[in-house]
Amino acid sequence: MSPFTTWKSRFLIPLHLFLISLVTQAGSPAEIENPIYLEKYFQSSDHLTLKTSDGYIRLQTINAQTIYVSYAKDSLFLSPSDAVIAQPQVSTIIIRNSAESLDVRMGESYLSIKKNPLEIKILTGVNNQEEAVLSGPFNANQRTGINFKLDSREKIIGGGARAIEMNRSGKRLQLSNQANWGYEWGADQLNYSLPVFYSSKKFMVFFDAPQRAIADIGHTVRNQFRIDSKEKAFNVYVMTGTDYRSLLSAYIQLTGTQPLPPLWALGNLQSRFGYQSQQQATHIVDSMLEAKYPLDALFLDVYWFGKGVGDFRMGNLTWEEENWPTPKAMVQNLKSKGVKTVLITEPYFLTTSNNYAEAAQKGFFGTDSLGQPYVIKDFWFGPASLLDVFNPRAGEWFWQKYQPLIEQGIAGWWSDLGEPEKHPGGIFYQKGRADQIHNVYGHYWSKMLSDNYQKHYPKKRLFNLTRAGYAGSQRYSVFPWSGTVKRSWSGLKASCPSCSPCRCRASPTCIRMSAGLPKVKKMRSYTQDGCSWPPSLPFFVRMAKRSPQSPSITVRKPKRLSGNSSNSAMN
Repeated sequence: MSPFTTWKSRFLIPLHLFLISLVTQAGSPAEIENPIYLEKYFQSSDHLTLKTSDGYIRLQTINAQTIYVSYAKDSLFLSPSDAVIAQPQVSTIIIRNSAESLDVRMGESYLSIKKNPLEIKILTGVNNQEEAVLSGPFNANQRTGINFKLDSREKIIGGGARAIEMNRSGKRLQLSNQANWGYEWGADQLNYSLPVFYSSKKFMVFFDAPQRAIADIGHTVRNQFRIDSKEKAFNVYVMTGTDYRSLLSAYIQLTGTQPLPPLWALGNLQSRFGYQSQQQATHIVDSMLEAKYPLDALFLDVYWFGKGVGDFRMGNLTWEEENWPTPKAMVQNLKSKGVKTVLITEPYFLTTSNNYAEAAQKGFFGTDSLGQPYVIKDFWFGPASLLDVFNPRAGEWFWQKYQPLIEQGIAGWWSDLGEPEKHPGGIFYQKGRADQIHNVYGHYWSKMLSDNYQKHYPKKRLFNLTRAGYAGSQRYSVFPWSGTVKRSWSGLKASCPSCSPCRCRASPTCIRMSAGLPKVKKMRSYTQDGCSWPPSLPFFVRMAKRSPQSPSITVRKPKRLSGNSSNSAMN
């Protein structure tokens, strides 16, 4: 070997090894710290309990596709939330115990439990070629949750409505229903959060978290998908299957199906913020029908019970008589033209509203630590209290406000602000503190309506447009809606992905806002002067084409309502 060759070899080989080392370090995922190990296990007729160094895990089967995993530090496991309707099965449990692992067959489900560090592997996919890997630590940084192994090419979708990429890998998501007025593309926390996720490895996770929680999908640790909250126990359901359709089927068996909606609900549903009088609403309908626009329902916003900024009257739940002198006749007149009337309602009661004193005296509001009605002083519409929808007596009282309106001919409901939009953690309800039940507030409101329709109007199909809900809300005839996008190209882009996850949560329908709001800082002039014409004709054309309710609507020059230049036949 020549001196040159020797020199070249001595130079290149170490450099080659150095480059390999760098590539390996850059491409390898961070390691999951999992010091948890199995101490012992207990077998019973319908479940397997693992005593670990970090608490207790209980494993049960719901069916051949669904494993029910419960965790508690002290073995006091939580009951399932109202989201779940399926019951655990009594199935034969066969265990093969070795020094390193437990191989478990529970009915038709197969699990492999590594003892140290603790890992639970659930087989899934075609011919069980994939696996969902669950592990600890369950308690970390004063939060309690569970980890799933995340592969570098694995895609995770779900988590509810968000105006971001469908693949959530690399994201850290707040699992908390949160209003976001005038949002655009990139808004990662919206009004209809959901702790349900699909993996491209053909398994599905439902972290049953009525409380606020966080999903960290490879954001902090690249090969770890962690869901946790401040609560000290949790339930999680892992569904397996050969494809996404079979996963959705398992989820539906777990949480229920949506009833058929009324036929008119699949048509063109017209709304704005807002029709301010009976005369205006009637004129808008007549103008649209005259111009040959399809129209199946008209939504009335907050002006049906109040006069807007400075005089909202939220909580009155009766018609504002000056601007709506003959509402029953109006509703029947619209019905004769094939147009249904839908009213907005909210769970907030302004302290100045007609119903506030009665509800407060009867103890129907969420309270402070002293048991007094909790008044939210910085609520946008004015100081208000939130109805305790978890109190059956409060729900029955609330329903009694709906019934006279149904008898007038009101065909459906727009249940707004149900995240709830403003929800301080210091409010106490019959089911617990606000932070503990935040994500199921809208769910229980929908349950109240659905239960009463089934009791009093069993032959009527309920239409309930909701801005917030939870897993299982589909059973209560909810129509999720996208919330209020911003009137911009970015807002238009956000409107589609914010609704797409509805299919993942067993809600086959979703309504999204087409036009959007102007900048939020202009809200006061917007509520006073009405919605201005969109900033450009190309924007409006694209907006109309994207509208799922009326995809082929013809764009025309707006007709102005005499005496009010802000109102057009397109509003």
